[in-house]
Amino acid sequence: MQTDGTVLDQGSALYPFPEGWYFVATRESILRDKLLAKTWLGQNIVAWCNDEGRLCVAEAVCPHMGADLRPEGGGAVRNGCLVCPFHGFEFDAAGQCVATPHAPPPRTARLKVFETQEVLGLVFAWWGIEGRSPQWRLPEEPSTGADWSSFEFKTFRFRGHPQETAENSVDLGHLRLVHGYDHVEPVGSVSVHGAYLKSCFDFKRQRRIAGVFNVLFNVSATTHVHGLGYSYVEIREHSIGMDARLWVLSTPVDGTHNELVLVSKVRDILNPSR
Repeated sequence: MQTDGTVLDQGSALYPFPEGWYFVATRESILRDKLLAKTWLGQNIVAWCNDEGRLCVAEAVCPHMGADLRPEGGGAVRNGCLVCPFHGFEFDAAGQCVATPHAPPPRTARLKVFETQEVLGLVFAWWGIEGRSPQWRLPEEPSTGADWSSFEFKTFRFRGHPQETAENSVDLGHLRLVHGYDHVEPVGSVSVHGAYLKSCFDFKRQRRIAGVFNVLFNVSATTHVHGLGYSYVEIREHSIGMDARLWVLSTPVDGTHNELVLVSKVRDILNPSR
């Protein structure tokens, strides 16, 4: 990982915005908001879809005179194009200026856009050191059928770095103290191939049900880590035959804070013996 020696905390020297794919939003939320804005890796960005459904994630700065293109700055989407509130320049989903109210659109007027990849309706954008293009791709996860639940989301924001959340995938020692897991055992060895890391482990966890009786769950987990912003966990609970999937999406916000989005799906328990 490239670093400029930026100090995030005492004893830590991690580059605040490491290269990789980072979560922006769901396609559903982008369509709902028309123009979605957020702070992402130290900059303000906007995301929208054109009339054909093509996504664009771009820096929220007009290349003409630097106007704020976020909704709070007056930016808006019209006929599938992002319209600058200052001089009315219109930008298509490729980031190119395609119209102005005053003259033919200048060819050099172009938004800074980020390459996107969509996985099961989750939209990610690539952040490259010094603007370099994607060096690897996220996996296309298998689709889920009608026997899987819809996505459930939980979002947290805290002081930290995505490396810290990614390290949890191989830090089995913290699972008992932090998460209450017992008998945590690694299964096989950790494998690393480029930006991809895979680790497997088993554990047990006792939970009290309805305040009446205790149930011991026997769980196997396989974690797939792609870069520092995307982890995907396959979870199998053997006692009741439950399958679950968990996405751990960690994104730097401003160089100090990190946004952690947990996305989960659970499969219907129709046959406990499966």
